[in-house]
Amino acid sequence: MSEWFARRDAIVTRGRCESCDRYGFLHDFTALRCVQIGVPIFPLGRRRVLRHCIQCQGAYEQLPIGEWKRRLASDLAPALAALEEAPRDADVALEAIEAAVALGARQAFHEVALRIEKDGTAGATLLLALARAYDHFLMGKAAATAARRALGAGLDDTDDRIAAASILVRAGAIEEVRPEVDELIATARPEALRPLGSLWVDALQADGAHDEALDALDLLDAVDDEPPGVIARARARARRSSEKNRSSGRSDLAAGLRVARNDRPTGLPRNLAPLFVLPVLVALAAAIPFAIGLSPRTVHLVGGLDRAYRVSINGEAFEVPRNGRIELWLHDREIEVALLDTDLGLRSADGRREPPIPPARYDLGNRFSALGDTVVLNPDATALLDVEEVYYAVNVNMAPDPRYTLRAPGAFHLLDVDIAFDDFPAEVDLSSRSTVASRTRVVLERPPTASAIGLVRGRLDERALRRWIERRLLLEPDRDASQLIDSLVYLVEPDELIAFLKRGLAHRPVLVPWHRTYQDLVGGAGRAAEIETEYAALREATPDDRSIAWLLSRMRSDVDERERLLDEACQDPSPCPDALYEAAYWKHAEGTLEEALVLARKAETAEPGRVAFTALVDVLLQATGAFDELQGRLERRATRAWSQDVWTPYALALDRAEALAQGGRVGEARRLLDQSFTAIRPHLASTDIQQTRAEADLVLAEATEDAAAIDDALARNTDGYAAFRRQVSAGQLGVASGLLEALVADGLPDADDDHLILFILATSKGENELAAMHLRLAIDALAISYNGGKNALASILATDEPPTLDAVTGLALPIAFRALYLAAVATRFPTVAADCLALARRLDADPSHPHHLLRPIVHGE
Repeated sequence: MSEWFARRDAIVTRGRCESCDRYGFLHDFTALRCVQIGVPIFPLGRRRVLRHCIQCQGAYEQLPIGEWKRRLASDLAPALAALEEAPRDADVALEAIEAAVALGARQAFHEVALRIEKDGTAGATLLLALARAYDHFLMGKAAATAARRALGAGLDDTDDRIAAASILVRAGAIEEVRPEVDELIATARPEALRPLGSLWVDALQADGAHDEALDALDLLDAVDDEPPGVIARARARARRSSEKNRSSGRSDLAAGLRVARNDRPTGLPRNLAPLFVLPVLVALAAAIPFAIGLSPRTVHLVGGLDRAYRVSINGEAFEVPRNGRIELWLHDREIEVALLDTDLGLRSADGRREPPIPPARYDLGNRFSALGDTVVLNPDATALLDVEEVYYAVNVNMAPDPRYTLRAPGAFHLLDVDIAFDDFPAEVDLSSRSTVASRTRVVLERPPTASAIGLVRGRLDERALRRWIERRLLLEPDRDASQLIDSLVYLVEPDELIAFLKRGLAHRPVLVPWHRTYQDLVGGAGRAAEIETEYAALREATPDDRSIAWLLSRMRSDVDERERLLDEACQDPSPCPDALYEAAYWKHAEGTLEEALVLARKAETAEPGRVAFTALVDVLLQATGAFDELQGRLERRATRAWSQDVWTPYALALDRAEALAQGGRVGEARRLLDQSFTAIRPHLASTDIQQTRAEADLVLAEATEDAAAIDDALARNTDGYAAFRRQVSAGQLGVASGLLEALVADGLPDADDDHLILFILATSKGENELAAMHLRLAIDALAISYNGGKNALASILATDEPPTLDAVTGLALPIAFRALYLAAVATRFPTVAADCLALARRLDADPSHPHHLLRPIVHGE
């Protein structure tokens, strides 16, 4: 008889052993106590071993598995609940982090970290605690990001700065953290400095920078001339290693930077395995066919819709979560999936529903091969699955770039991946013969619709993209339909799209985006009279429906009748949101901004998720000088941004900084820009850092109307369009004209606005020949635009007959450039200049290019 312990559920952490006081890797694992009598193996009990030191084999704590689970419930669960109640309370957050670390609850800590980072208000101390916990659980990239943010937020205590710098050094950010380390080595107390100093030397040696390592050792010896014996011996070994390898530049990976992984399989001790492995394998071989037939498959049930719904799998009901995932264990090889919800998808006024998901059967695959596959079932076929492959290497420069593959939407997937819906390990062990290793995982993307469309458009072919959009529309016809249909317009031939949209015309309540696009397509095909008759009949059948009143108003050729219907569609109760938006749009065009803002707010309240509605409120807040409210809206939007999308919060930060600066809070704006750039910098290629910083600085320069700062930001921007803008701002219109010609030849889209600004400025400086050339080029560009309002503006500018102001304000032009268009009309027709410029002054609120160039003309300066 022999007794032994099998290890299960092991994770590796980093820390100091309570027994031997050495810093290194610690193991948390569940120990299954087993006794072997001959071939049979009998499990006798399980306990959770916490912080087991691999050097002295000591353990900080051993708990019966039941006791460990009870402590999870008694210590960790209340901490998580308190954090849920008070996500902005730093003390509560710290308690939750400490509880997760103390119990080795890596997954629970991950949830804590997500809540803290989602809140976005963590201070320097909390960020450092987060970084230390990430580092403890060997989540190196996340630890480095949190440490970087902690340093940026301002750590006053030297020990805290040392801790943050140590984490960054371990993450390989040598160049980034070098100034911080140099300062700490020169100023910190010797006893506090020793761990960081040793780590810094290790990092330099691992990078092959042995000359720098020797310099660092000299400096350490100078500031810490009496280290303990163990430190002195370690420095002597490091010095010998660098002196030996300085000529070859050979990388020397020290123990302090050694990698570990949390996915190492654990099981029987090697020295006992020969006693029973062979007989056990024989028994297992005989049992495999039977075991496979009985063992359940792990199936990941995912949802891609913005609502949960129920399905039946072989007669058993399950709920597919909203944009989420659950795990099922299914014994059957073949499964039948059927939709249970009766309120999903298109339905007509009499309640009949178009079946969006017909029942389907799926084969989980060969019984042997499927065991190694990740099975993903997505009944709605709209979930976005990203298969990611990353590489680990001793030298970061040796690792290939990560690879990302978006799986085309489908209802059933068999994936060959290492990790299913979990984080990559921060580090992995490399074999003695390998310098690079790879891991693959599948993750469920959960972006909002606007981000999802951009994600899918760039990574799926047009056929798959069309299938994904149509599926979303058929399942949730009233969810984000405007954005989805607008994208579909560019993918589908008009006749095919008309046929698709007809499937949703009978849906009640009325799907306005479906009808609007249907009207535009049919009317654009020369059948406007037919559409007007069709919607007049629909209006007669449903006289109280505000949406149908608005849809009919779009088709009426009589201006008075159109305005009457539009006004009716805006009336309470149940006004049509699209009608409110249109009314606000025309109020803005007339310069009655306060009335426009009231209408735009009502539209946004009626349909909060509509991007166009939100953008119009933002424009009107800026136009009315409500900069504090605008900044607050943008800040709230940033906290709700898709967590995996780093660019949306950054873009919102630029808009927030602009609003702060326009409202006179320039210092806050500058700090926000600095923090945002620090956060986005790790995601930039080295060649893009200077340009991105220059673009951020330009936002503040234009908002404060600082001509010197604008010129400086443009000079640091290497983009060709920035060079054009710089020459325009400097008044070098001839040079700017040549640059614009080159940009257009290279494919610059929508150059009509640039031609107009050169026409206006050249006219004001008496450069009539240049002005005439750019007026002609502007007219040509406007005439071929996809915007009907621009086409009409081209016709006005091409004639010699001055238009009335109403004719100009009645054009459906892009709202952000109305002041520019009015200034162009004023320049072309001096007889209407006074009225056009008076309106342009009311609409002139945007500080960015090209509006700041118009101010002397619009305001008569």
